[in-house]
Amino acid sequence: MSRRDLIKEAATKIQAVFRGHKVRAAMKQGDTTSVNGAQDDSKNAEPTKQELEAEFDPNDRDYCEW
Repeated sequence: MSRRDLIKEAATKIQAVFRGHKVRAAMKQGDTTSVNGAQDDSKNAEPTKQELEAEFDPNDRDYCEW
């Protein structure tokens, strides 16, 4: 697998983690519109570094294995 393929795969996994984070956050708040795609921009703030670190385990081989 080339370096370019590895980078593309890593980016895809990062995007999947972020999308999962957004869905879980919406479900915690009971906001089904975010899950269905019609999102309110006022609720669409990016997560903080601490929130992402809490959800993303850097030791998780599924997301970090090169």
